[in-house]
Amino acid sequence: MAVLLDRDPHAEARAATAWTPQAEPSPAKLATSALDDMFRVPLEEVRQGLVRAVRAPLRFTRQSITELYGLARAGEKVIGPDRAASALGLVAG
Repeated sequence: MAVLLDRDPHAEARAATAWTPQAEPSPAKLATSALDDMFRVPLEEVRQGLVRAVRAPLRFTRQSITELYGLARAGEKVIGPDRAASALGLVAG
């Protein structure tokens, strides 16, 4: 593959390096890794959000409002404007 992508038209083929795949992870290892990701990733997101809020509170507030508005609009498209209004109690029944 290296010869195919080499810019030198007279490049010599190199000997392939030996490669052995890693052992397949056990079910316990997969479960442990999944649990770690489930807790670590959201905590990192919260930490990054707090850092942004402290560094630039006005910008953070604007971005949060924009994202919440976008989520509300997306939800409205999914469930429909009439059902969204009734779910919020905005439609008299």
